[in-house]
Amino acid sequence: MADVKIKSMTESSLLASITVIVALMGAYIPFLGEIAILIWPLPILILEVRHGLKWALLSVLAAGIIMAILIEPMTAIRMVVGFAPPAVALGYGFRKNLPASQTLLISLVAAIVAMLLALGMLFAMTGINPLNMQLEVLEESFNASISAYETMGVPSDKLSEMKDNFGKAFQMVGMLMPLV
Repeated sequence: MADVKIKSMTESSLLASITVIVALMGAYIPFLGEIAILIWPLPILILEVRHGLKWALLSVLAAGIIMAILIEPMTAIRMVVGFAPPAVALGYGFRKNLPASQTLLISLVAAIVAMLLALGMLFAMTGINPLNMQLEVLEESFNASISAYETMGVPSDKLSEMKDNFGKAFQMVGMLMPLV
């Protein structure tokens, strides 16, 4: 019994350190960063399959604390909240030998909840709504396009028609954006 616990603890610490190293690569190496972020949950998934939920969660906690110290707390929280739940859900499905469709569904739900939680935390901590930011960028690019059309000599009736159409489109996108 104690031998199994020592083995689980040792593997957890090793996989947590691999998780931290991959996170450091993701944060500091420009082109490898995107790939590293996708690989980041793998040690957690492996730990979940081999030793169970308890060790996977402890490893995530340890890796998150070390990442917060080495990288930045906000980045660490975002990575842990955004990427650990789908990895734990996939590991759970593999460990319980669930059918592929059920495992995919569980991990998809976990990923959606994790991303919504990460967006909610971003909004709560910074007071910036990322959805409104995207709409503002869209509106600014539209206004720049209208200005360019005006300088090119597009008739004013066509410009007003475009403004009306885009105004309706912005309202629709504003309503549909939370669903995305």
